[in-house]
Amino acid sequence: MRIGLLTSSEHPELAPDDHILYQYLITKKDLSIVPVIWDSEFNPKKYDALVIRSVWDYQTKVDKFFQCLEKIEKSKVCCLNCVNTISDNIDKMYLFDLENQNNISIPATQIISGPKARLNIQSQELVLKPVLSASGKNTFHLSRDKVLEKFIELHTAGDRRVYLAQEFIPGITNGEISIIKFGQYFSHSVLKRPAANEFKVQTKYGGTVGPFDVPKELHQEVEKLSDVTDPLLYSRSDWVFHGGQYYLMELELFEPELFFRFAPNAQDLFLKRLHELVKAT
Repeated sequence: MRIGLLTSSEHPELAPDDHILYQYLITKKDLSIVPVIWDSEFNPKKYDALVIRSVWDYQTKVDKFFQCLEKIEKSKVCCLNCVNTISDNIDKMYLFDLENQNNISIPATQIISGPKARLNIQSQELVLKPVLSASGKNTFHLSRDKVLEKFIELHTAGDRRVYLAQEFIPGITNGEISIIKFGQYFSHSVLKRPAANEFKVQTKYGGTVGPFDVPKELHQEVEKLSDVTDPLLYSRSDWVFHGGQYYLMELELFEPELFFRFAPNAQDLFLKRLHELVKAT
């Protein structure tokens, strides 16, 4: 079985985390694993399945990325996670659906669009971020009176994207919990802590990552997402605890780091789920 792992031109031999997975998969005699740069002129039909992984530059080439997804869809090659899932997950508007349909708590959130935008959220500390972004880029922690000022500044400078104004959850200073599942199988979790005087948890901003044991209460929250996540190859949900409850910050379904380095047995679960889905197609 020939499997293409889609990556970006910045990581032609896969991102470090995916390279751990790659080194494991190439030991399996029934698999041929090939890194594929997503915006190259690759032919999907040369593969039995394509797995969307570290396509981390997609947000700078959105139109081209949608063209890639369309090419895969037309080829009828098994794509994991599937194209429809990726299309629904590509911007953060999905959070509103999860809040309404899955009874999930998210920070109070408002869409900010156009030069005449108005701010309705009453929280005094907010995070301003694009609906389509990655790795904390163009994400700002601001006082309420500075949010529209910053948005207009970005808009005037040529950034015409839709943004979200989101309640700042102070619990982020204690870290963000990432929970990784492969289909219905819970695999592992990590705690990502921001650096001092920082709210972004990514390592490029000084954040640190370590293993984390998920409490029962959070497992119950994660189960509310099962109708979305269980049919998939992989999912990563990101949570912050504050004021006695867990807030869902992101549900990543097509390009997140999966932290294989913290869970040696995770590759086994990934492969098990991969086989299940490919056999079902």
